Amino acid sequence: MLGDQLFQTDLVRLSELSIVIRILLAMVCGGLLGFERSRKLRPAGVRTYALVCLGAALTMMTSQFLGEHMGFTLDPTRMGAQVVSGIGFIGAGTILVTGHYRIKGLTTAAGLWAAACMGLAIGAGFYFGAVAACLSIIVVLALFDWMQAGFQARSKRLRLYVLFDALTSLHAFTALCRESGLRIQDFETVSTEGEARVGAIFTLQSAARRSHDELIALLRDAPGVQIAEEL
Repeated sequence: MLGDQLFQTDLVRLSELSIVIRILLAMVCGGLLGFERSRKLRPAGVRTYALVCLGAALTMMTSQFLGEHMGFTLDPTRMGAQVVSGIGFIGAGTILVTGHYRIKGLTTAAGLWAAACMGLAIGAGFYFGAVAACLSIIVVLALFDWMQAGFQARSKRLRLYVLFDALTSLHAFTALCRESGLRIQDFETVSTEGEARVGAIFTLQSAARRSHDELIALLRDAPGVQIAEEL
């Protein structure tokens, strides 16, 4: 009974103790997510995730402080809502389209958004939900990435970016695909820096399950192919 009363007084309500705990918890939870991203050499790392989570927690605590100590009558979730929408600007900065039309950074952007939401939960004193979310996000970033990579490696479908030295090489490439048992489901040409060179994005379907590395190595040997990379 005494423990419950202390928890309600010092940890859920805004106090010096709860402020310190929330700031430290935001730094730790955000840093854990950033560490997982840094391990995979992603653009946003430990400091970025920790700062996003800490900033979101501070925003929520500021809203609570204004309501409890300044006597302001306001919606305590209004400032937090601005964090959820505003984090999109940071997330957009992590999304890149490479020279081979490969989109990178979507997972990092989603992770930053989740870190901000986690920080709001910490700032509001929702400790259990924030810690449970932190562990769940780590599982998604680490375990699901391994599962997705394994699924893609065994998939019959292959999405490929190919750069040809000339337009005539495109016909030889499509002929090699048919000879190799690959059906072209879709393809589109894309602009390239060189005037003579032609870039194209193919969606290929294999009749049987085959290693993607094996197929890419086979298609790279086609006449006129300069680059062949999976998207």
